[in-house]
Parts: sequence; structure tokens; C-alpha cells
Amino acid sequence: MVKYQPKSLDATFGALGDSTRRAILARLAQGEARVTELAAPFSVSLPAVSKHLRVLESADLLIREKNGRIQRCRLDTDPLQKAADWLALYQRHWEEPPTDHGNPIPPDGEATRFFTTNPAPAIFPLTKNPPSTIFNRSVKLDCEALDATFSALADATRRAMLICLAFTESSLTELAAPFNMSLPALTKHLRVLELAGLVAREKHGRVNLCRLVAAPMQDAAAWIGRYRVFWEKQFDALATYLEESDREKT
Repeated sequence: MVKYQPKSLDATFGALGDSTRRAILARLAQGEARVTELAAPFSVSLPAVSKHLRVLESADLLIREKNGRIQRCRLDTDPLQKAADWLALYQRHWEEPPTDHGNPIPPDGEATRFFTTNPAPAIFPLTKNPPSTIFNRSVKLDCEALDATFSALADATRRAMLICLAFTESSLTELAAPFNMSLPALTKHLRVLELAGLVAREKHGRVNLCRLVAAPMQDAAAWIGRYRVFWEKQFDALATYLEESDREKT
């Protein structure tokens, strides 16, 4: 039986599977904001934006604090760090695609190496009047691709399937073996992964073999990597606190 990952990853990837919610996080990366301020750049109603905020809250990516009648929202990047660590397990697969379809995923200790060798790009400033380039076709396609990737990863079964395929390509029956579900149910998950470009099928005689395609994970990791500075600052603050505590004890 496959060991599933924490449910918190379901919520994190699910929350990131929408371009509006990702834009809200980009705005919060610039500082706290009221709900009306967060809603201002979008051509949707305030209740619609509030629904997105509730999804982000449920995933612990957003914290609301009430000051009198005013509610202010702020970013919490802890879930992003956990998602980044999970994605970084596949770095080897997008940097050096295996030729024998048999290279295992790296151990957990290597999970954070991706972020030490790939600098985080600057966060795009979200304003009421964003640059016209935001509307060009390539940006739209990038948003749609990230929507599909994050949504596909928002399910523990699909993530477990990717872990299996990271070791070796498999037929559908081989892929279904570790899971306690019917073949048709597993096929539905596989179609979601295929549509997101995370899995490719190749026919060998009468057998369809599935293999991992890690490139979409690289794009997802790069997007999350923009927020690395936030959790690094938290670690730096903790280290400073511990150093000061040690000095006080001595």
C-alpha cells in the first residue's frame, strides 16, 4: 500500500490551482492589505474574491486579523515551503531526465537544494492597472499551465502515482497495484495528470507504458520559489533569537 503525503499538501496545491488566488498571494507578498484592497485589481465581485480568500485561509496561506471594524490579511508562507520541499524532490528529473527510466527520486535530505542553486525571480507587483504584457497570450498560457499543474498535484493519490513513476515507467496495471481502488478510478486520476502534462503514455506493442514528465513541476517550483525569501527571513529571525538566548544564559 502506498503511503500518502499529508493532507495539508492537498489544500496548498488546491489553493494554488487558481490564477486569481496566486495573484492575491503576490499582492500580499508586498504587505498586509484589507479585503477591499485585495479585490480592487479584479473585475469580479467582492463576494467572489471573499470566496478565494476563504480557500487561502483554509490552506493556511492567508491570515486575517481584525482591528476594530477593519479586517487585514497577511501572507503565511509556511505551507509554500512544504510544497516547495515536495516539488524539489523531483529536481533531478527535470535537470537530468533519466535515460533508463529507473532513477529513483532523491532522498528527503536533498529536497532544499533546488532553492540554493536557483535564484528566486522578483515578485510581480500587482496594481489596479497592470502592464499590458499581463494580457498577452504567453502569460495566459503560463497561467493555465500552472492552474493545471497545481490542481493535478492537489490530490494525494495523484502525487503517490508520480512518486511511483519517478522510480520507473509502468503499465497501467502495474501503476494500479499499490492502490486500494479500481482500475477505472485510477484511470481518472491518470487522465488528470496527462492533461497537466505530468505523465506521458507510450504504446509498446499491446502495452501502454506511463512515464513521469517533470517539466511542469519545475515551473511550479519556480513560481513558489519567488516566496523563498519570506521563510528564509523567518529562519534568520529564529536563529538570531536562539543566539541571543544562549548569550543571556552564559
